[in-house]
Amino acid sequence: DAERKQRVATAELHLARSEIKRLEHLVRTLEQERRSTAEQLTRDVAGDISPEDWTRYRDTGKVDFGRGFMGFDVVQRVVEDLRRERLCFAGLALRWRGEPLLHPQVTDIIRYLLELIAGGEIADKLIIETDGRFLTDEIAQLAALPGAQCWVLDGDRSTEAHAAETRALLAQHRHRGVQILRAITASETVDPEILRDQNIPVRFGDIPTDRDAIWVRRAVHDHYLTDQAATVALVRLASALNQPIPEVQDNRPTASSDELLQPTISWDGKVTLNPRDIQLAAPEGDVVHSRLSADLYGR
Repeated sequence: DAERKQRVATAELHLARSEIKRLEHLVRTLEQERRSTAEQLTRDVAGDISPEDWTRYRDTGKVDFGRGFMGFDVVQRVVEDLRRERLCFAGLALRWRGEPLLHPQVTDIIRYLLELIAGGEIADKLIIETDGRFLTDEIAQLAALPGAQCWVLDGDRSTEAHAAETRALLAQHRHRGVQILRAITASETVDPEILRDQNIPVRFGDIPTDRDAIWVRRAVHDHYLTDQAATVALVRLASALNQPIPEVQDNRPTASSDELLQPTISWDGKVTLNPRDIQLAAPEGDVVHSRLSADLYGR
């Protein structure tokens, strides 16, 4: 009986080892497929696909909008509310946690907003933040339209060479009221010597408003200690370049104080008054079921 039990245990051990080998092979196969997919995506994102191809992917449904995007009708409804209440902001920014140039109606939206801004309504300036991958000549021509504009090129998601190409494309069409910034998030990996060698001014902290520049901004994190490390990284770079130390505030996603009152609308219509509240921990209303003026001022 003991010998039989030993044979059974040995057989079960062999089966277990075979199953482990099978699972290890499956894991290796899946990991190879994941790496292959990631490498292909990296090649695509690095610029092997033209902006026109990205636009075609978007328009044919090959780009996933699973998280959704704000429809043009919602934009118009919010803007009409602002016009009716005669509310005007210093800047109106397109993009908070996404890429605006992927929006199917981005050209219509930008034209619509610039026409109002040029007429002295809703905002003094339109701010468009993009990494430039999806900037076509058709979109770049919008920089020629009347109305103050600030194009913020996300340097964290593009190479310096690609940012230069994007800037050159915009520069072909821009007028004197168009500002172009290259935004870089301060971190321990950013070399201050590279910033020192640039041929345009470097500004730290709040978004520059006076001229073209490289804008070094602080990262935003949910965790307090990580957020403090982001402050240290910003101060380190500013000190290395002998620039004034910018004033910064900790990221605490709660209802904003008056000096941080920057109404921000997520793609799904939720409103937060603190643009650092990237997780929408303290929403103040939504424009789908209410009006922005009512959420902000009770009008």
